[in-house]
Amino acid sequence: MGEPSIGVAVVGAGMAGGKHVLCEKPLADNLTAAQAMVEVMRKTGLIGAVGYTFRRSPAVNAIREQIRPGSLGKPLHFNGHHWCDYGCDPRVPMSWRYQGGPGSGALADVGSHLVDLAEFLCGPVQAVSAAIFRTVVTERPLPLAAALGHAAAKVGEETRLVENEDIATFTATFAGGGVGTFSVSRVAYGLPNSLGFELCRS
Repeated sequence: MGEPSIGVAVVGAGMAGGKHVLCEKPLADNLTAAQAMVEVMRKTGLIGAVGYTFRRSPAVNAIREQIRPGSLGKPLHFNGHHWCDYGCDPRVPMSWRYQGGPGSGALADVGSHLVDLAEFLCGPVQAVSAAIFRTVVTERPLPLAAALGHAAAKVGEETRLVENEDIATFTATFAGGGVGTFSVSRVAYGLPNSLGFELCRS
């Protein structure tokens, strides 16, 4: 399986000390690392988790409480989006958010929140299909000092190619039989943090 990532080592060390682990996303940066983490959790019986916050919304929980006893019927179609605009300006400096392969950009950064919310309401995703990735801003200037979060930073003239996607769309099927359509973006101008969904029932 290859060498474990630093993330696996940190999570493993915490669990080896008998601790549950709550991490910032992502828990792992590739399938091999993720499988190694799951194995650690299985062996120890401890919990490794990411603190996704949108599932804590009172409105989301009210919907879930209606779905769980079946009073609203089974989820038939989840249609969701998470659109942000932090990547619109091409002078926003290069950072870790724009590095890594396909799927590590908008999909991992904001799409992971949307997928977690969908699974919170509809159950586990069983299969994914028809994915489209698009990089709109193809290069970004290097910062002259550390760039923190989404904050602006002074940049120089040297640029680096963006390695991942600004926009991602895909469809999915849930283990319970429902289907999902997903749209995520970090270049949706005028939408600092727009997450929304419709949920149709059978």
